[in-house]
Amino acid sequence: MKKILIKKWLLTVLVLFGMVGFGYGSSITVGTLDDVDIRLSEHVVWDVDTVNVMTHVVFMPGNSSLTIQKGTHVIFHADTARLNIMSTFSALGTKVDSIWFIPSDTSVGWGGIEVLEVSNISFCHFGFSVKGALSILSDSVSVRNTIFIKNKVNGWGGGVKIGGGKGVSILKCIFTNNQAESGGAIQISTVKDLVVEQCHFMENYASKKGGALFFNTSNSAKVGKFINCTITNNTCDGSGGGMSLEDAEPTFINCVIADNWSGNNGGGVHTLEGARPKLINCTVAFNYADNSGGGLYTDASGADIINCLFAKNKSKADGNHLFDRNGMDVNHKIEFSAIGNGYLLADTAARDLRQDKESNTINAGKEDTTGLGLPTVDLDGNPRIVDGRVDQGAYEHQEVTELVKDWQSPRTWWAEREDDVITFTVLGEYKYGLQLYDVTGTLTGSLSPVFKDGETMYRWCLSLKKQSVTPGMYIVRLKNQSTSLIRGTVLVR
Repeated sequence: MKKILIKKWLLTVLVLFGMVGFGYGSSITVGTLDDVDIRLSEHVVWDVDTVNVMTHVVFMPGNSSLTIQKGTHVIFHADTARLNIMSTFSALGTKVDSIWFIPSDTSVGWGGIEVLEVSNISFCHFGFSVKGALSILSDSVSVRNTIFIKNKVNGWGGGVKIGGGKGVSILKCIFTNNQAESGGAIQISTVKDLVVEQCHFMENYASKKGGALFFNTSNSAKVGKFINCTITNNTCDGSGGGMSLEDAEPTFINCVIADNWSGNNGGGVHTLEGARPKLINCTVAFNYADNSGGGLYTDASGADIINCLFAKNKSKADGNHLFDRNGMDVNHKIEFSAIGNGYLLADTAARDLRQDKESNTINAGKEDTTGLGLPTVDLDGNPRIVDGRVDQGAYEHQEVTELVKDWQSPRTWWAEREDDVITFTVLGEYKYGLQLYDVTGTLTGSLSPVFKDGETMYRWCLSLKKQSVTPGMYIVRLKNQSTSLIRGTVLVR
C-alpha cells in the first residue's frame, strides 16, 4: 500500500510540473539569451512569483549573496541557463509555498545550480535539469525537505553531485527518476562529515555504476552516514543497482535496500577496491543481479554487516545474497545477521519488509548496542531499542510486552494482545474501571470491565486504534467509587 501511495503522490508532482505557469503575477528577467554570462557582486533577493533566468548567472565571492523567498518559481530558458553561486545562498520555501527550479521547456532542460559557499535549501523542487540539478562544492550546506525529480547528466550525479567541503547534510529529501552515467540520484567524492537522513531514493537510473548512489571518495574523506533511508527500485545497466562504491567507507544505519536491479554485479550494493561499507540494522531484500551478488558484491574490498537481514535477493550466476570475488571469509565481518535464513517477512507478496511475529530474528540483534549509532526510532517511527534489545533489520517488531511494575492489589493480573486489542485481566472482588495515562499524565483511555456472571475475573479490552494508542509507555490505574490507585505500567510496542 505504501508503494501505491508513493506512486500516486509522484504522479501528482509530475502533473504539477506540467501545470506550472510561466510569467504569471510579478516577475523579473535576469540576462538575455545572447549573454555569455552575467556576474553579480551585490546582495540579491528574489521575492517575486517568477524569475526568468536566460543565461549563466554568476554570484561573485565577497560582498554578494542570493536569497530566494518562499513561493518563487525560478524558470530557466536554455540548457545553458544556470546559477553559479560563489557566495552565501538561501532558498527557504515552506510546505505550502515551495520554491521551484525548473525549465521553461522540459524537453530542453536547464543547467543546474552550483554552490561554493554556505547554503541553506529547504522545501524546494529541482526538476528536469540536463546537467545535474545541484552541485555542492562547499562547507556547511544543508538541504532539507526537497524533491529532486527527472534530472539527468552525461556524467556523475543526476540529482546531486557532492565534490568537496565538510558538514553537508541532506534531510527528508526525495530523489526519484533521476539519471546519470554513475550515481543516478547522488554522486559523492571529496566530502567530510556527510549526513543523509530520512531520505528516499526510488526509481533512479545509471548506465554504468550506482543506480541511486555512486561513491568514489578520496582517502581524506571516507566517512559519511545514511540513517533511516530507503533505496528502492533503482536500476543500473552496469554494476550496483542500488549503489556502487570505490574507495569509500560510508555507514548505513536502519536503511532498506530493496528491489534494485543490476545488469552486471551487485543488485543492491556493489563495492570495489578500497571500499568498505558498514551496514547496521539494514534490510537488504528482493534485489537482483544479472551476474553475481544479488544483495552485495565485493571485489578487493569488504563490508561490516551487523544486525542485518538479507532476504529474497537473487543473482543469475553466483551469490544470491553475498558474493566476494576474493573470498568472503577474508573480507567480510558479519555479526548478528540473518543472511537468507531465519527471516520471516510480514507479507512477501506485498513486499512488506517488516518481520512476521514468528521470525527468529526478533530480539536477535547485538545486545551491546554501544557505538552502533542507532537512532531512537526505526523506519516506522517506532522505538528502535525496547527492553534493552534490538531486532535485526530496519524495522523493530511491535507488540505489547509484559507489565513492568508489579501491581499491589489485586494480586493476580496479566495482559495479552491479539492484533489490535490488548486484554487486561485481573482476579479480584471489586468492580474496577481501568484508566490509561501516557507519561505526560494525559488520559488516553477509560474502560469498564467485561465479565460473565459468577466470575471474579475482570477483563478490560483496549482497542489501540479506537483509543488512538501509539507505541510508548503508559500508566495503568484501576478505579472504583472509592479508590483510584496506580497499579502498574505497560509498554506498548
